[in-house]
Amino acid sequence: MLKVLAQTIKGETGCMNKEGIDYFICKFIGLINVFYWISLVLGIILIMYAGAKYIYTRGKDWHNELLYVILGIVLIIASFSIPVLIFSFLK
Repeated sequence: MLKVLAQTIKGETGCMNKEGIDYFICKFIGLINVFYWISLVLGIILIMYAGAKYIYTRGKDWHNELLYVILGIVLIIASFSIPVLIFSFLK
């Protein structure tokens, strides 16, 4: 299991030559990496959108922008913490 994680960190991303649980773990790590990048990019986009909307509306409807900023921060924090929690249980 740790060998699969080490190969993924080194850059060997293919799961073709793996069998059984190693194949499942390899695919699972790839899924976690996809979640990480999607949530990180979406969090940054939400914060940028909130800033642009705040400037465009000149702060008249700041409650919506605050919600977007909070959601963006939560997504960024989740993108860093959830993979760490999952990988700690894979040890």
